[in-house]
Amino acid sequence: MGAPGTDQCVLALSNYRVCGTVQCTVRLASLAFFSGTVVKQVDVPTLAGVVGVLAKHVPTIGVLKPGVVQVIDLDGNATKLFVSSGTFSMNIDGTCQVLAEEVLPIEDIDETLARQELETAQRRIQEGGSEVDKAEAAITIEVCEALIKAVHGQA
Repeated sequence: MGAPGTDQCVLALSNYRVCGTVQCTVRLASLAFFSGTVVKQVDVPTLAGVVGVLAKHVPTIGVLKPGVVQVIDLDGNATKLFVSSGTFSMNIDGTCQVLAEEVLPIEDIDETLARQELETAQRRIQEGGSEVDKAEAAITIEVCEALIKAVHGQA
């Protein structure tokens, strides 16, 4: 018999190694788009690039950047959701959590509004202002550019 809790850890590790799927949760603080759903793959946009999470993926934690989370179900059908920012984790037990500040189905993106907000933010950068104003405008630009790319199926 090992140290306290060791048996649970070994059980979780053995389940992780034999499991051929990923249990996925994609949610806002108040709304779940997926909740413990068994899927084939989850692709998440991170500061390090797009990470494809499959069964038996090494446990990982990362920071989301604005972009598209793609969840591929067991039949190979993809659901694409835009996320503004947040975190993701792939856990040793085969669960994957995507916790986002904002989530929007791709088909609900208003490209015209995104372009208007992009132009406004670009003007704010050119006009100067405080460092905080410039930082907020830069974030808006990053999100709006990602929204527009998402509408056109670009990564």
